[in-house]
Amino acid sequence: MRTFVLAVALMAVVAADAFAWRRGRRAYYYPTYSSSSLTYRIDTEKRFYAGRYSLQDLAMIRAKWMAHYGVMTHGIHGYHKNCPAWPGEVSEGIGCGGPKCSTCVTGSVCVADAEWKSKSGMTYRVRFFKNR
Repeated sequence: MRTFVLAVALMAVVAADAFAWRRGRRAYYYPTYSSSSLTYRIDTEKRFYAGRYSLQDLAMIRAKWMAHYGVMTHGIHGYHKNCPAWPGEVSEGIGCGGPKCSTCVTGSVCVADAEWKSKSGMTYRVRFFKNR
């Protein structure tokens, strides 16, 4: 009886692993958010980090680092010293998937929108928002 239970458990693990293999790489899913009501005012004024970066620059840098590490996290600036944190005056929406993938909408005015493709083909997108 013990051998039978072990054989059934082993088959269950193998079947679950085969199902995961067929399903492929883990995909992040975000519901579709309407961006039609957003106002886009892309900020390219270099006023952050001693005048070196604009909000658009910071969004692009963060998207590139997310694509480099293959992770989607608001704490990406903790992964490498060359990845800056986003400024406190804006909020960040992140997403990954295909080009122009959806992100969370955390304000009414989008001031930066950047995306970068990883080596695996996944697109990482970072948007910064301000309220009116």
